[in-house]
Formats: sequence, structure tokens, C-alpha cells
Amino acid sequence: MKRFVTAALLAAALLALGSGATLGHSEYEASDPADGATLTEQPTQISATFSERTKPKQSSLRLKSPNGDIIATGGVPAGGPPTKMVIDEVPALDPGVYTVLWTTVALDGDGLKGSFTFTLEASQSAAPSAEASPSAAPSGSPSAAPSPTPAPTASPTPRSTPAASPSATPVASPSASAGTSGSGPSPTTGTDAGAPAASGSDGSIGLLALALAVVLVVAAGTWLYRRRSV
Repeated sequence: MKRFVTAALLAAALLALGSGATLGHSEYEASDPADGATLTEQPTQISATFSERTKPKQSSLRLKSPNGDIIATGGVPAGGPPTKMVIDEVPALDPGVYTVLWTTVALDGDGLKGSFTFTLEASQSAAPSAEASPSAAPSGSPSAAPSPTPAPTASPTPRSTPAASPSATPVASPSASAGTSGSGPSPTTGTDAGAPAASGSDGSIGLLALALAVVLVVAAGTWLYRRRSV
């Protein structure tokens, strides 16, 4: 009988330990940018939210460039919620696929690691241009002929013959017209939301296995007790 009780207590203790280990992990819940998102503009901040409180000094976020270099790091913000980590200073990013590596250590010391990704596409922009080339070429060339002068003659009756003075008419050319043209598309922003949550299937299988062990131990103890009684 004592062996039966001892086995039952041991199984219960193992079951409790298994439940505590399952609940102690701080798992990834959501992020901004979301996992798998495609962006047309660079993010100014990167953040991730987790299921449990984390130890700030042992938990971190790291931004990895398309060529594999770590270009920015972050963690639990000062005075912020202990279930969130942030990268505040994001450097200038080139188009490509970026990976955010996260590490969490729960208050009971259990640690987890994982990652999420986002893609940055080249933004489309065009600056409007304008052309203006006004030109004017007025021209005028007026000319005046000298006034006629009297010509004296030997005849007793003097007479003068005035000469007609032609007048010039100015000719002005029309001015050229100016035109402006140019426009370009403005960049657009697109984000895909997605927040995969980690599953706890491993913990559930462990609990079922422990429960089955408890049942087997109880059955074996009962059988031994009845056998000795007979």
C-alpha cells in the first residue's frame, strides 16, 4: 500500500512539474512589421509581443540584413511592458528580405528563441518637372526720309518740288509660348498582417503521458494489494 501511495505522489509531482514548464515559456505572439509582411517604406521602429513576462537583461531583438549581418538590436524598453521588446533605432535599409531574431527568458528561467521576417521593396517616386522657355523678339526698324528742300531755278517764277518721304512700318515677331508639364506617381504603402502564435502541442502530449503513467501506477498498486490480501 505504501508503494502505491508513493508512486501516485511521484506521478502527481511529475505532472505538476510538466504543467509548470509548459506555462513558463514566453512565446512569440505578434510583431510590427508582421511576420511575412511586404513594405514599400522603411519602418521607423520594430517591435514584438510575447505571451509571458521576460527578464530584460537576458531577452533581446536583433535585426539581420539580407547578407546576414546584425545591423540593429533592441530589447524590453525602460518603463515599458515586460512582454514587449522594441528596436527603436532602425538604420537606412536597402530593398531585400530582413530577419528579426528574438530571444526570451521567462521569470522562471526558461528560454526560447525564434525569428520573423519582412520584405522591403523599392519605393516608386518621381519628381514633377516643368519647362518654360518664353521668348520675345520684337523688332522695329523705322526709317525716315529727309524733308524736301526747295531748288532755285533761273526762271522768274521760282518753284519747289517736294520729294515724298517713305515711312517705314515696324514688324514685330510673335513671342513663343511657355508650357509646363510633368507629374509622377506617389509611393504607396502596403502591409500584411500576420501574427502566428506558437502551439503548445508538446506540453499537451507530455501531460497526457504523465496522466497515463499515474493511471498505470494506481492500477498496479491495486492489483498488488489485492494479491497480498488473498
